[in-house]
Amino acid sequence: MAGQQRHGWSVRVDSPRGRCHPGSRARELPRRTARVRAGTGTHARDWWGAACGWSGRRSRPGRVGRRRRLGFRLSALALSLRTGAPVAQPGPRRDRTADTRTGVTLGRLLLLPLAVTACGGGSPAAPIPGPEPEPDPLPQPIAIPAQGTAATLDLATWNLLNFGSTGQGPRDEPLQLARIRDVILGTDADLWGVQEVTSASAFTTLLSHLPGYAGLLANDSSVAGGPDSYSDGEIKVGLIFKTSVVEVTGARIILAELDHEFAGRPPLEMRVRFNHGNVANPAVVIVLHAKADQQVASWERRAAAAAGLKEYLDAELADEVVLVPGDWNDDVDESITSGRDTPYRPFVDAAPEWVFPTAELTATGVTSILGFDDVIDHILASNEIMPAYEPGSALVYRVDEYIPDYRDTTSDHLPVLVRFRTPN
Repeated sequence: MAGQQRHGWSVRVDSPRGRCHPGSRARELPRRTARVRAGTGTHARDWWGAACGWSGRRSRPGRVGRRRRLGFRLSALALSLRTGAPVAQPGPRRDRTADTRTGVTLGRLLLLPLAVTACGGGSPAAPIPGPEPEPDPLPQPIAIPAQGTAATLDLATWNLLNFGSTGQGPRDEPLQLARIRDVILGTDADLWGVQEVTSASAFTTLLSHLPGYAGLLANDSSVAGGPDSYSDGEIKVGLIFKTSVVEVTGARIILAELDHEFAGRPPLEMRVRFNHGNVANPAVVIVLHAKADQQVASWERRAAAAAGLKEYLDAELADEVVLVPGDWNDDVDESITSGRDTPYRPFVDAAPEWVFPTAELTATGVTSILGFDDVIDHILASNEIMPAYEPGSALVYRVDEYIPDYRDTTSDHLPVLVRFRTPN
């Protein structure tokens, strides 16, 4: 039907003609419209005929001159109600007080609602309800037990496996977003270094489902050098944090000259303040994603990137609290590349100035990536914060025990967490 929306709350019905009686010579009744509830609308001709007291049959020849059209009266009546002017008659014909067909006087019509708004029984049209609220497009949440506490600073790193990509990673993107949401909200860590975020819009959508959290992606315009180092379609690193605990005061891309060594994804550095009670502790958080794969050429790129990072940290941040969560794509005791030492030997040998608190996970034989035997997701810390480290708190969180088909729906990496005591 013209003008009808069958899938909305209402249907707009237009008259098929501009006048009520097709055979009359009287002036045409202006086209009118009305709204009726969905599912109850009739054919436009039938509805319009019912509104005008017309059954749909044309009048017989010779009868047109013996009556006035009710449509003209309705048109004149509507004009009178709007302007306050007296109701005009259609011509110099003899005045009548009633329609010869219906017997309804014009004076009585003034007491009735207009037919275009109340077609039957004189009752006003029922209110049209507003649209129903859209349901949450994400699947129902899954409960993930908390690991963070209000008395500690809980830091995590997690590779999100091509999050937001339409061609790689989990196929069901809303499901992946929902499960990432569940893990972050359930784990209750204060700070997440994340890797493999492909879509900035998906990242923004994720943040909208994380009450109490904010985030920053490497290609954000507020990140110095970010848009130059990361394009929209590349996998990116980022930070997700509790706004009640973490305040970001500045962000930039570092070591852009080592773009090749970092596989096209140089580290994201953020200056932050950790707020606990009345104490605000400044720190530097660097999120990285090292070159993947077991080939010797990949190992060499990881080793070169590590050497460049250590040189930068020693020169620029020697006396500051520094935390480096990331997907390091290698272990810290020996390399995933056969016959090679860990590419992160410069940091391992620099203890206690630089420490991997997650190295204790390597010693226990756990894995942070499904299908392999090594911990390749680590967190590096400077000696300025290591006295606050809670021994034994490093954890590969087996959230795959709570999420069905975790590898296919969420990620192939598991979150890795560490905990630091906060000042009283």
